[in-house]
Amino acid sequence: MRTTDLNNALRAIAYVSTATRTLQPAEIDGLLLDARGFNAMSGVTGVLFFNGQQFFQYFEGLPDYVDAAYERIRQARSHTGIRELMNAPVAGRQFETWHMGFCNATSSTLQDLAQARWEESIPVTRSSFKRNDGIALLLHYWSKRQAEDPVAPA
Repeated sequence: MRTTDLNNALRAIAYVSTATRTLQPAEIDGLLLDARGFNAMSGVTGVLFFNGQQFFQYFEGLPDYVDAAYERIRQARSHTGIRELMNAPVAGRQFETWHMGFCNATSSTLQDLAQARWEESIPVTRSSFKRNDGIALLLHYWSKRQAEDPVAPA
């Protein structure tokens, strides 16, 4: 947990959405650069999975900054049909070194994440993630992705 988080409640949001059109790799890169810049300035961390058609995103931070990030996400024209899976307090960060980690995902990964139970046993921490199916599954897929393709945090 970051020093600035110690005395402040954290919140996390997870959602799925559908791309409004086929996004070119340069557009995804631009989206990530923009998100990473905003998130670095506001202390928001998280990950984005994308399979060419659907997005899954989990992000966390202080509530005011999470709200600001979520408003930017809701206004983005690159996707539609946002379905919120989780919007709740959390006891600690799951992705403290990632301003916006990214990976290409399979459709089955996104389907699993979208169908997981996110609402149970909140707040959660990395040490208690087994009590929340959604967080457990997210950490599983992210860890698997890291083992297959390790890169420096972004």
